[in-house]
Amino acid sequence: MERNPASTYLAFNCGQRLHNVERDTVTASLREDLDEMCAGPWFAVVMHADGSGFMRGTSDFTPAPPEEPLARMMDLAVVLNRDMHMDGHWIVLWSNHTLSAYWRDRDGDLQCTWEVDEPWARIRLWPTLEFAGRAALAWDRWQEHMKRHQFSPAQAHKRALGEAAPLVRQP
Repeated sequence: MERNPASTYLAFNCGQRLHNVERDTVTASLREDLDEMCAGPWFAVVMHADGSGFMRGTSDFTPAPPEEPLARMMDLAVVLNRDMHMDGHWIVLWSNHTLSAYWRDRDGDLQCTWEVDEPWARIRLWPTLEFAGRAALAWDRWQEHMKRHQFSPAQAHKRALGEAAPLVRQP
């Protein structure tokens, strides 16, 4: 692992191939998504397709989570992005003493969020696959919701890639 002592940034490599999302797309509008979705400071684990990854906080002064949740976050980020990437990629977060995972599609747009509503002390012994299974279940429910409402491609836009939102015309 490569740590910058003046920052919360930490680079690492898990040694495995993960999702299929391009490097630039993984980081496109990522900061904006996290700032918008997290109520307060956050700490994120981000993985690239080649197995390299990084961790960083909202700012250079954002403290990392305790060692135990941080290790679980790294494991969860690898499992989700290797085995359950669903043609996109996952970002694993710690914010307000809560673990969560955000799924972004192949264009880098945030689509699905999952948050553990239990305090760390209560869930600390869950195996990584329990966390991963619950995040995948949230993704399945999001897919069902999208199918039920039958959104058309014209109603979607690639925000992370800079595409403007479609105009909505009132009848």
